[in-house]
Amino acid sequence: MKRIGKWFCLFLLLGLIGYPPLKIRWAKHQVELFCAHAVVGGPIDGLADYAKGLGLEVRSLPAGWDGDPKNPSEARIVAWEGFSFGRWFCDLDHTDGKIIRKQISYLD
Repeated sequence: MKRIGKWFCLFLLLGLIGYPPLKIRWAKHQVELFCAHAVVGGPIDGLADYAKGLGLEVRSLPAGWDGDPKNPSEARIVAWEGFSFGRWFCDLDHTDGKIIRKQISYLD
């Protein structure tokens, strides 16, 4: 019985050590795949659903979301995935239904 407990602890430890890097690598791949699918000058329609289909979290921000009345920001879609210590983001700024800028970033 002690032998089973040792093996269980070993597999649990390996899982706890191995899972975070694998999750972060998967998150990077999914975010890069999503951002590559979005084309500057192309339509924004359907991209939020595509990101959700890839398993990404999505937030849509309306135009002027930053609250600066002198220089209002464009509308933005942000798709991300990862852990609190290793998150990948794809930001898509858009106006009039067309993507005007895209950027991938990493938060560690």
